[in-house]
Amino acid sequence: MTELSTTLPPASRRRLLLAAAAMGLANFPAFAQNGTAAMPKFIVAAAAGGATDLVTRLYAQWLTEAWGRPIVVDNRPGAGGVIATQIVQKAPPDGSTLMLAALSHVANLAMMDNVNYDPVKDFTPIAKLVTFGSVLVVNPAVPANDMKQFIAYAKANPGKLNWALGATGTSQHLAGVQLAHDAGISFATIPYKGEGPAMNDLLSGQVQFMIESIPTAVPHIQSGSIRALGVTGIQRSSGLPNVPTIAEAALPGFNVESWFALMGPAGIPDSFSQSTYASLQKIMARKEVTDKLLLLGARPDLLNPAQTRAFFEAEQKRWVPFIREAGIKIG
Repeated sequence: MTELSTTLPPASRRRLLLAAAAMGLANFPAFAQNGTAAMPKFIVAAAAGGATDLVTRLYAQWLTEAWGRPIVVDNRPGAGGVIATQIVQKAPPDGSTLMLAALSHVANLAMMDNVNYDPVKDFTPIAKLVTFGSVLVVNPAVPANDMKQFIAYAKANPGKLNWALGATGTSQHLAGVQLAHDAGISFATIPYKGEGPAMNDLLSGQVQFMIESIPTAVPHIQSGSIRALGVTGIQRSSGLPNVPTIAEAALPGFNVESWFALMGPAGIPDSFSQSTYASLQKIMARKEVTDKLLLLGARPDLLNPAQTRAFFEAEQKRWVPFIREAGIKIG
């Protein structure tokens, strides 16, 4: 290539070099289209080690392979995800800065007073990726082996159940509030700074129950340290196939699921979104990818950019009135 190019006229040589550069960037849509040399990065609205961090790193790895360019994962926890989200909001709209949004992205609008962005209008939804429920688990000292017994015990013993809340503003938080509303029960909410400390107190019996992400809960369930009573989603989890949903076990219609969706700042070209969605279609068609997600209890649920925007709008319409009526406030 180099020897040949030196024998060509300058104009032809420039065209050849541009063509070579385009070929090298062909699998990386943002940089091929927008001409930026910035290193792509995924902002994570959580500390390392949790479900958000784990799933983000998986998709960063898979898109790195698809694009042929490494993606930096940058953890920016704090303020219920607002810190990370504002970084993405203010980033250049060239596709170089993206994040996996979760339910809290639309819920924060109602739960926090310092949210100065619109969760739909100020961002570019690219693709919804997965949907997943959580699981209600109890310390073995709680005399309940299923959801009906748990609800009956809570009604008969008001004030005796302490709920360990690993993080405010999450789908687990909303599931607990929904549970109290639908079942007509009350319990004390004990907030923690992270799932780890909350789980430690559940294992020791300092608190009686928790609604936890399935990947985090499974090892403790399998060891017998805690007991799983019900999954919060609309269908059973592949990570806990023998645990019924709360809806089928006790409360018909109960459904609180979280999700992850890839998004960037407003103004990202549609060509980038469509190209990235096409890459994700290929990634999520691979059996090893599907198997990995199912093992984590995540249900592959890929939506295109337009469908993802409509999904954001529907989630906002569902949860914002509920949160305001329930009086949930964080921060």
